[in-house]
Amino acid sequence: MLIINHIVAKGNMTINVSFLEEKDAELLRSLGLSEGELAVYLALLELGQAHIQDISRKSCVTRASTYNHLAALKERQLVSETKKGSGTCMRRRIPRNFCN
Repeated sequence: MLIINHIVAKGNMTINVSFLEEKDAELLRSLGLSEGELAVYLALLELGQAHIQDISRKSCVTRASTYNHLAALKERQLVSETKKGSGTCMRRRIPRNFCN
């Protein structure tokens, strides 16, 4: 059942970031996502919509790298950008033609 278990050590804590069903993990791998892109996308799958700082924390990816990964995911149409107040939020998109 559990195929991707992104575990990150922070100090003396271990954080378990994401779990996926085997078929879902295989699907994401087939998209050719990098490890960082995958971590950011999985964080957004869990969060739904979030500010970049929150995505960075959830994915355990540096904030600077999170911007780069989100740009790549945006090009693949896996995330979209929305304005929320004075800030920018990112929202995950689930393409409808994954299996077609």
